[in-house]
Amino acid sequence: MTIQHTLDGRLRPALAVVAAHGIAVRRTIGDAANGTHAAMVRAELAARFPAGIGSYVLWATAGDGYALHCSDEGVAEVIVAACDAAAIETRRDGTVVIARAALPLAA
Repeated sequence: MTIQHTLDGRLRPALAVVAAHGIAVRRTIGDAANGTHAAMVRAELAARFPAGIGSYVLWATAGDGYALHCSDEGVAEVIVAACDAAAIETRRDGTVVIARAALPLAA
């Protein structure tokens, strides 16, 4: 099993927990923060929530992991906590969380 598949199996339920708390979780293609697809996703969220949506996570694959671009630092904290609970290694820089499966320790 590749690292990407291992993370997929753990990331999906972690993101479901986040979504269950009212945080919109959407996949984007390409650059999760600035790409054309991300702009389309933000427009879709704005259309669905005309009064404004307070919290969202846009995620995309990034190398051997995922880049999760959060609407604010509070959401980034929630993502890190959900990933920690699912044994997913994270690195956070402000509102961006990079998540990847922790490699198993050699015996």
